[in-house]
Amino acid sequence: MPILYANTLSNGTRIGVWHAIEGDDFFLDSLTLFPQEIEEISLLNARKKSEWLCSRYLLHDLSGHNDMLATLKNHYGKPYLPDTQWQISLSHSGPYTAAVLSEHETGIDIQVMLPKIERIKTKFLSARELAQWETSGDLQHLHVYGGAKEYLFKAYGKGHVDFKKDLFVAPFEYASGTCLGTVDKTDYYSEFQIDHQEIRDAMLVFISDQLVKTKPL
Repeated sequence: MPILYANTLSNGTRIGVWHAIEGDDFFLDSLTLFPQEIEEISLLNARKKSEWLCSRYLLHDLSGHNDMLATLKNHYGKPYLPDTQWQISLSHSGPYTAAVLSEHETGIDIQVMLPKIERIKTKFLSARELAQWETSGDLQHLHVYGGAKEYLFKAYGKGHVDFKKDLFVAPFEYASGTCLGTVDKTDYYSEFQIDHQEIRDAMLVFISDQLVKTKPL
């Protein structure tokens, strides 16, 4: 199936969402895999392998390159495209794969919207954020919080993050389609503009811009 959603932002960031109904052979016939990639997928179970293949196909499509680029992982497990200016992020949920390429630190998350997220909301929302969400209490709003926290974690990219203490999402109106997210660690501080959009039965959340790179005095 073609890309469900594709957009290039004013700052050059490229975003895409794919609804995967194809089998692995479709992607394998279209991809040129590098030795490191072949080794990586040999360790994956069937579902993870299918997600991996779809995400690499989507990244290649978004990159605009004629030649295939290797998708590798750094020692923190964060994916990257060597010898390019792009920073990337990937996400999977159900049949959907999302990818973003950007020249600044970035992140993306897609989640099929299910009520079960309410059972784990206290694992990623601080008391202040929980109080903010309870003013609406709707499922879409909560998935924006969850997705924003997930890709702030990806933007930081070094692991060892407390989702309730190190990552913060400012109050926002769901209808606005955007909000402010902050990563505040001892070795890192950045504020991001976060956009969200419903794609069929899923919530797409992504960093559209990096606003501040140093902690205000």
